Formats: sequence, structure tokens, C-alpha cells
Amino acid sequence: MPVELPADIHLAFTSTWWEHPVLDVMSDGSGVIVCRDELPACEAALGDAPVTVVRSGEVDSDPFHVLLKPPAEPGTTGELTPAQQDYWATVAFTSAVPDWAMEAARAGAPREGA
Repeated sequence: MPVELPADIHLAFTSTWWEHPVLDVMSDGSGVIVCRDELPACEAALGDAPVTVVRSGEVDSDPFHVLLKPPAEPGTTGELTPAQQDYWATVAFTSAVPDWAMEAARAGAPREGA
């Protein structure tokens, strides 16, 4: 999990895509899907949607991938802004439950953004 979420966030929640748990982050423009698994399993979680890897890494020997969220509108392509690309390229990840997730759990709802 990312240790923090971007400032332009609208909503972040865990979800299941094709039977695979992911973190779904919606923000201005395109959002991302954070998947903790090997890339082929993460690609399968997107079904038939095109896969664009924003970042790949490892936390405590577990692989993770940040994937561009497939566009909601058929025939369109999603893109991240330069600031979003920079954010997802540099944000730290942790295997622990981050503070923002604990706050959302206490509130009993997905985290809504600024």
C-alpha cells in the first residue's frame, strides 16, 4: 500500500477485480489500481482492458504494481497528469497498514479527497 494518497484523490477503496483484490484510487483524470502480486496476476485482474504499468516494485519481498485504471468511457484512453506520474513514481510503499487506511477504517467509509 502507498504510505499516503495523492492530494487530488476523489475516492480510494479496496475492491476485487476478476477475483483479485486491488486498491482502486480515483483522482482527477485517470486513477490507478494498486495490485500486490506478480505482474501476470495483476494483468489478469484487469480482464480484457489494456494494461499500462505506471510503476513496479517490491515491499518486504512482495511484488506490487501500480497500473493505470482502464478508462470508464469506451474508446477513450486514460492518462495521468505529469504531477500524478511523478507522485506514483516516487511515493513510498509499505507492507503495513498505512495511517490513511486506519483512518478510513475508523470512519467506516472510503476516504474522500480534498
